[in-house]
Amino acid sequence: MKTPRHPDIAWQAGRKQRLNQQRFDSLVTARGPKRYPADVLAAVAWCEMVKYLFGVFTAHQVEVILAQKSGLLAADVSKKWNKYEIGKHTPGKEVIIEVDAIHSGTARFINHPLWRILQMQPIDQNKVNSWLRELLPTVQQICFDQRLNRIAVGKRMLRCLERQGSLDSLACLTALLREALWLEDHGAAWLIAESLYRMLLMMLYRTDLSAINEELWLLYRDELFNKVCYKGLGYRFDDFDIFDYSHQLVRLMLAFEDIGVFHGVGEKEEACEMQELMNGKYGFVLTFLFSPPVGPVEPRSQKTEKAYLEWEQHERLRHWAQQEKNQGRLKTLPPEEVFRLSTTAE
Repeated sequence: MKTPRHPDIAWQAGRKQRLNQQRFDSLVTARGPKRYPADVLAAVAWCEMVKYLFGVFTAHQVEVILAQKSGLLAADVSKKWNKYEIGKHTPGKEVIIEVDAIHSGTARFINHPLWRILQMQPIDQNKVNSWLRELLPTVQQICFDQRLNRIAVGKRMLRCLERQGSLDSLACLTALLREALWLEDHGAAWLIAESLYRMLLMMLYRTDLSAINEELWLLYRDELFNKVCYKGLGYRFDDFDIFDYSHQLVRLMLAFEDIGVFHGVGEKEEACEMQELMNGKYGFVLTFLFSPPVGPVEPRSQKTEKAYLEWEQHERLRHWAQQEKNQGRLKTLPPEEVFRLSTTAE
């Protein structure tokens, strides 16, 4: 189908629907050992980034531009870029280098260790350390001491990673969670998962990952969060719309920038601003609103009754926080009945 010179909204919507179906088909067939869902997502996200940088609507248009730069005619192109666009194939080294020569940084994006971490292949300590050493120095300084020994995972370290707000810090948290699950260190996994959840809230709608955010989230949910369990608790995402909360967080940050409270420009500054919102600096309502949805993993019984009551309390607090935020109230405190472990009147 020929691309219109000025595609209207209907054309773009129809094409996006077709692309989404083709990308879904690519994900279904990517089950290893030569190709994994993470490879599909990397190719799609890279292609969307490149299309944006070239200012075009289709991957074929990028291919034509590159062909013309090489002295070829538009009729000579092979349309191989159409397969990159749906994640069926990954671009080869020559194509990646060719694009990166024009738009620097695109090669690092598609070759980023995040995609290998998300292939969910067996790991060992050497592989995890190797991934971490591929990350930017600002992230490595958080993970390693001056003697290049690993720093133990703790809340302070995790909050430092959150404040980086980058693809590298996301990859770092992902690798750390995979490592903790492999080591069966449930306490560390629980702490890391919370920071990873907060990072995804920050990044799903405001980075180069937005083109694959739904598929990426399902990969994180199914392969990582669903495996985290600590003291009988786990993540409960059945009726939880993470994209709604991600949208709310980003809109709040922008609103605070509009009124002059925030002034940061760039991913790190924006990450720090969103972290302040989630930490309750501007009201505990947002702390309750953006807290991760956790609850009991075992069936309800006398043994697990307290855990279920605490989960129900947590959900009441989230519902209350949403109402308060919708009314523009961020510094109120929950009423006593919301805190009760039982809704039964005393």
